[in-house]
Parts: sequence; C-alpha cells; structure tokens
Amino acid sequence: MLLQKTSALSLVLIQACLWAIPLHTAAETLPGLPPSAAVAEFLLVSPAYLAAQRGSDAERMVARQHQIGPYEWTGTAAASRRSQTDPTRERFQEYELGLERTVRLPGKVAVATRAGETRVAQSEAMARKVWHEQARLLLERYATWLRERESARTWAQQVALLRQQWSATERRQQLGDAARIEQQQALAALTQAEAQQLTAESRLASASAALSRGLPALPSISDALPFSVAPEAESTASLVDRQLRYSPEVTLARQEQQVAEAQLQLDTAERRADPTVGVRFTRERGGAEHTAALVLSVPFGGEYRSAGAQASAFRASAAVQLLLDVERRTQTEAAQRVRDLVSAYESWQRQAEAARQLTSVADKLGNGYRLGEGNLNDVLSARRLANEQQLVAATGLADLWTARLRLQLESGVLWPHP
Repeated sequence: MLLQKTSALSLVLIQACLWAIPLHTAAETLPGLPPSAAVAEFLLVSPAYLAAQRGSDAERMVARQHQIGPYEWTGTAAASRRSQTDPTRERFQEYELGLERTVRLPGKVAVATRAGETRVAQSEAMARKVWHEQARLLLERYATWLRERESARTWAQQVALLRQQWSATERRQQLGDAARIEQQQALAALTQAEAQQLTAESRLASASAALSRGLPALPSISDALPFSVAPEAESTASLVDRQLRYSPEVTLARQEQQVAEAQLQLDTAERRADPTVGVRFTRERGGAEHTAALVLSVPFGGEYRSAGAQASAFRASAAVQLLLDVERRTQTEAAQRVRDLVSAYESWQRQAEAARQLTSVADKLGNGYRLGEGNLNDVLSARRLANEQQLVAATGLADLWTARLRLQLESGVLWPHP
C-alpha cells in the first residue's frame, strides 16, 4: 500500500513538472535534432512520398472523369442501294445519318463528382500517412544514433579517467609506492576501455551514416543532451486527444469510410440506367423520300446493377467498422506513448542517481589512491561499476528524449506534413 501511494505521488509530481522545452515548442530548439526544414526537404523527395503524390495526381484526373462522365457523342452513317423487281426495275441510292449520346439523369453528376472528390481526399490522406511513416523511420534512425552517441561519449569520458588513473599509478610506481603489477593492471583497464570506445565509435559511425543520408551534418559528440528533462504538465487525456486529432491512420480510415459512402450513393444512383437520345436523317428512293427522327432509348436496370449497389452497401458498413477499429487501436497506442514517457522519466531518474553515487565512490577511491591510500583493485572495480551505470543512465536519457520526440511526432509538432 505504501509503495502504491509513493508511486501515485511520484506520478503526480512528475505531471506537475514542466518540460525543459514544452511539447508544443518548435523542433529546431531540441538539442542534436536535424532542422525541420532539412528533414522536410529530405522527406519531400523520398520515393515513397513521390509515389503517393503521383497517386494523388492520378486521382484528380479520375475525379475529372467522374465529373465529365463516360458518355460521348456517337455518329452513324449508312449507305444502301435499293433495287425493285417490278417491271420498271428501278434502282435507288439511299443513305442514313445519325447522332446520339447517352445523358446522365439529374442528380448523378453531383453524386459522381462527390465520389471523385472523396477519392482525391483519400489519396491526399494516403500521402500524409506515407510522409508520417517516413518520418517515423527517420526518428527511429535518430534514436539509434542518439543512443550510440551517448554511449560513445560515455566511453570517451571513461577512457579519459582511466588514462589519468594509469598516469597516477605510473607515478606511484616510479616513486616505489606501487608494484609494477598495478601499473600493468591500470594499463590493461585503459586498453580495454579504449577497445570499447573504438567499438562504440564504430557503431556511432554506422548510425550516423544511416541517419545523415540526405541530411545536413549532425551535431558533434560533445553536444550532450540536457541533464534534466521532466514530462509535460498537460493531462494524459489531452495528450491522447492531441495524437488522435493528428493521427494519419485515423484520417485515412475516415476518408476511406467517406469514399465507401460516396461509392454507395453512386452505385445506388446507377441502378437507374441513363437514357440515350439522338437524331436520325434518312434519304430514300433516290431522294424522293426524306425522314428526320428523334430517337430515345431507355435501358432497364437489372440484377447486375442491384448487386453492385448491395456490394457497395456492405463495403460502406465494413468501412465504418474499420474506422472504429483504427480509432480504438490508435487511442491505445497514444495512451501507451504517454505512459512510456512517464516510465522512461522515472527510470532515468533512478539510473542517474545510481550513476551519480557510484561515480562519487569511484572518484573518492581514485583520489585516495593518488594520495597513497587504498589499493588499485578497489579503484578499478569502482570505476568499472560507475561506468556501467553511466552507460545505463546515458541510454536511459536517450530513451527518454526518444519517447518525448515520439510523442511530439505523433502530435504533429515534430516534422509535420506541409
């Protein structure tokens, strides 16, 4: 019960704190983050987004087709020769000309136009979703780079400390106050740390190469993250609602539902077939007879059109259910991001405190050893434990910033679609 009360109090205190940089602050102010203008330029020319844009262009042409309609003027011409078998045996040249076109019934143009417009909106929502997916991939590469950067920075600090320790051990050995084996131990610890530093720098180089394709130069390794980061004072419900309003998946599902409804209206209207009107001119018996006629043909809708309308009704119903599913899933994921942020902050606080205490112990033992007190094994062991905890804390801080950036990305603050 006491633990539950303590946890609840901690959550209240965390939510009462403000971000070092508020959630709605522009992304350019975040340390180590590529500029939004450069990211936008990079995403605008990505093949996936360009393909989505061409899809939108194609849907605009399809919408134009819906507005104009599929019917065109049809002309007919026929020539014939009439022969009589009576005693006169006369022969006549005759011909027939016709012009006709199918005309859409009143109301169908507006329904077809709306169907085309909803498909254009759907394609634009798809382009926005593709943009967001590309931004998510970029953020994941950034998160990997951030973790590797903090790891390499921590190992660089450890190497510097162990190099100082090795120098102190060498001086004591020269003064006869330390055995040669201690100098070898200090050198071995330094060499091991240098090897770990090289490995960390290699991973950082790989992460930097993956992130910097098409992006400007990233900040140097010395640009460390701010030491103190606290969650936003905004309520969880408000943060979830912000993500739901921006979610490209929800927007796309909503547009797909509108497309299904518009198609249902169109197929329902198409159950009544459109009539064909035209004019016909004939010249018979060598010009002795002339005919002008107005032609009207009306098809009768059958089971084929009815079945199409019923299929569209089922699709519209399915689209409603898919929209509900996407909204529920997105809401769950949005709430989880907020919980992940609070959890990452609490975890990092404990990790940072443990690193501070272990580093303090290692520094005191190191200072004592330089003054001729203690033994090297204790110093190296304490330094190793402190470094391990510093790595954990550095990774925890990178994960905390990543969780915060994810929340910004899903809220439309970080790298929004133009």
